[in-house]
Amino acid sequence: MKNKTNIILKISAVFILAVIIGLALKAYYENNIREVDYKPVIYLYPENEIEVEVSLDYAGQITHIYPAFNHDNTWKVTAKPDGSLFDENTQRQYKYLFWEGIYNRKWNFDSGFVVKGADIIPFLEKKLEILGLNHAEMNDFITYWYPKLSENEYNLIHFDFEEYTNIAKLNITPNPDSLIRVFMLAQKIDAPIDIPPQELSTPTRTGFVAVEWGGSIR
Repeated sequence: MKNKTNIILKISAVFILAVIIGLALKAYYENNIREVDYKPVIYLYPENEIEVEVSLDYAGQITHIYPAFNHDNTWKVTAKPDGSLFDENTQRQYKYLFWEGIYNRKWNFDSGFVVKGADIIPFLEKKLEILGLNHAEMNDFITYWYPKLSENEYNLIHFDFEEYTNIAKLNITPNPDSLIRVFMLAQKIDAPIDIPPQELSTPTRTGFVAVEWGGSIR
């Protein structure tokens, strides 16, 4: 009888330990997962040809940049009204400035959209237009994200504004008259869920315009 009791106690102890470890791992995953901020790209459209400095102050770890920074996380380019950028450091012309990084982000989907993978193109076309992207920028965004999101049965999508702009601060000199930043959070889900639709507003595009888009998926 005593041996049987000891065995039961040992099994119970192992079970309790397994539960504790499982909860600890779950908490660690939720609080410390390192999300990739994919392909934020920066477009510049001055009214006249000007020299522009763009500095990135990122709370995470920058993993990729193109072209390389000139100094201190800063690009120095000559920007033209058509959006073409001539980089002082490389002496080459670019369409946009590119960077990627990783950051421990807590996702908060208090509002958003549930989108079928098959419906991702018309969804993005509609929402990106509301968010102020022009057709060329929308094309770049969709051709990058469409292959990643169309494979999912459903996607839960939220456009992050406040947290993203706090962790990835842009300092552009001279200051643009219009700064548009679009950052999408997308999570694969197996079935539709009820979630309040996110309210989106359309920014103005006047004067010297700077645009950035990027995203993160889980």
